[in-house]
Amino acid sequence: SHKICPQCGKNDLMGDETVCPECRAKAVNRITKKRKRDDYNLKHREWAKSAYQKRKEQGICTRCGKRPATKGMFTCAMCREKSNETRRIRRGCSDRSDRINQGICYFCDLPVKNGYKVCENHYQMILKIGEKGREVQKSSGDWKWNRKIIFNKRGDCLGKKSGIESQKKD
Repeated sequence: SHKICPQCGKNDLMGDETVCPECRAKAVNRITKKRKRDDYNLKHREWAKSAYQKRKEQGICTRCGKRPATKGMFTCAMCREKSNETRRIRRGCSDRSDRINQGICYFCDLPVKNGYKVCENHYQMILKIGEKGREVQKSSGDWKWNRKIIFNKRGDCLGKKSGIESQKKD
């Protein structure tokens, strides 16, 4: 019977061979290159870890190594912004301020409650978190952890569009 190599589809097979000698030689070359690449990857991984540690100890950005890291962070503001933008593009997310301008909840895709940045569900959650925080504040007097949950980085309440209470009653 006439057998042809299943990989290249060109050469005849002799005896009980499953692959022709040419394809077998190409496979050996591929495996050898992969082993070399694995060795390089291992060396690069070790270098990257040591560079990360050095930069971290020196207080410079662990990503670019050019600018000083932001206080409390390991990366500079520019690299963090690039990472965030890349992540948003990969995930298909838009900037949160765009969501508010479009009338979509800050956290989910539901329409916002009238006069607020969040939907009714998240508004109720924020109220529960606030109540829990007030209970803790009464008992311990420490409310910093609660502020981080309820307020965003600028200090604006996530529930309201502005610091001033809305005149409209729902």
